[in-house]
Amino acid sequence: MIEANNRGRPVYLLKGHLLHDCFDNIAHRLLGHKRAFAKCKRRGLLSRIFLG
Repeated sequence: MIEANNRGRPVYLLKGHLLHDCFDNIAHRLLGHKRAFAKCKRRGLLSRIFLG
């Protein structure tokens, strides 16, 4: 988590960020909770270029 930061502020604290959901899910899985996988709602750059 140290490397994933946004100008010194941990990304984990930014609730709207996709990485926040990923780190949150990982932490809950390590504690034994069942969590759904994070889903990216936006299409990436490469999929927009190659898939139209």
